[in-house]
Amino acid sequence: GVLENPEEFFLSRYSLREFKNETVSETIVHRALNLAMKTPSVCNRHPWHIYHTNDKGTIKEVLKHQNGNRPFGDKANNLLIITTDLKAFFSGAEHYQHWIDGGLISMSIMYAFHSLGVASCPLNWSQTPKNDIGLRKMANIKNNHTIIMMMIIGYPDLDNKVCASTRRPFEDIYTEIKLNNK
Repeated sequence: GVLENPEEFFLSRYSLREFKNETVSETIVHRALNLAMKTPSVCNRHPWHIYHTNDKGTIKEVLKHQNGNRPFGDKANNLLIITTDLKAFFSGAEHYQHWIDGGLISMSIMYAFHSLGVASCPLNWSQTPKNDIGLRKMANIKNNHTIIMMMIIGYPDLDNKVCASTRRPFEDIYTEIKLNNK
């Protein structure tokens, strides 16, 4: 079916950094991840693996490896680590595909949670190899799972501060393809 007002849904999603002090249940986490599994992937391989915790001590230790979560990360009650399985890719021609498929599932996860009334904040994983290895060892992340990003999730408060960033004009991001005359 067609949404009557898709703008209402898409334009109401923000990356939130503060949440109610309430844990998102495993039932809701599993439902959101199952919804996100409709995400396309190269040759329908579904190379994703999602790590999740709602243990505050574990969240605190994991977030020590990510630079962009201060001063709000300590308030998170749920954390996801989104990965892709390198074993799903075969040839050198696919050497970027794990990043692409990982980005696709990440956005689908954010929208799936949004559809269930759960807010999210993606946390980049632009890290040194040493830090990547440190997190892998600490959190038991398999060697063949490439870390795409972390994500904290939670229920929004009635009043929330959101980052306001001006979007680029449509004309700056769109070009109609026209073939060169031969």
